[in-house]
Amino acid sequence: SNPTVSITQPAAGSTVSGTASLKALASDDSGVTKVEFYDGSTLIGTVPSGGVTQTPYGGTPVSLPGTVQAENFDEGGEGVAFHDADVANQGGQYRTTGVDVQATAGAGHNVGWTAAGEWLEYTVNVTQAGTYTVEVQVAANGTGGNLHFELDGVTIPGSLAVPNTGGWQTWQTVAKPGVQFPAGQHVLRLAFDSVGTSTAAGNIDYLKVVVPGGPEAPTITQQPQPQTVTVGATATFTVTA
Repeated sequence: SNPTVSITQPAAGSTVSGTASLKALASDDSGVTKVEFYDGSTLIGTVPSGGVTQTPYGGTPVSLPGTVQAENFDEGGEGVAFHDADVANQGGQYRTTGVDVQATAGAGHNVGWTAAGEWLEYTVNVTQAGTYTVEVQVAANGTGGNLHFELDGVTIPGSLAVPNTGGWQTWQTVAKPGVQFPAGQHVLRLAFDSVGTSTAAGNIDYLKVVVPGGPEAPTITQQPQPQTVTVGATATFTVTA
């Protein structure tokens, strides 16, 4: 039979202001893997089987074009916002998850000890649809591996190779041009495909989405704004079995 889903909180037809919790009951003969919540055509949240919610780090999607710090992957945990080969943070810095984060020489943090099959996800908000270049700040003490991007679960064709930069804190930018981004909120995944002679895919400091040939986008700090959600109006729910 077809999957079914119903809202259990807030009550149908009610109006809430500010921050609201959404709850849904989903069922399917073959099992439910996740429920996606939409405001019109905009994805506002994903709840996998078991009830863990994926949300942007800090509460606000990263505005693109702009910079995504590698260590600021989404909240939600293993298998939801990231996948790491072990449960320990081998760098011991910044966050208490299985993702390996270390201090970057000079200032800030970076993701390291990257292994094939690992991935990180970032909730982003694209201010204007268009064709962009994705730059990645990488480092490797020896030849690194390959990585690729996915947007809302769809692989962006082509991969990037991490070169031998001469050290784990010697940084170099690799770029992937011609990436199509639709406007609105999306989930961007950075996935590691292979390792090189360095024994890792490479260290990652940040991702930067830029307009080809244009000036670098300024860094903008967004503050969450109260929103009003009317349940029973235009909400759409997708159940993936």
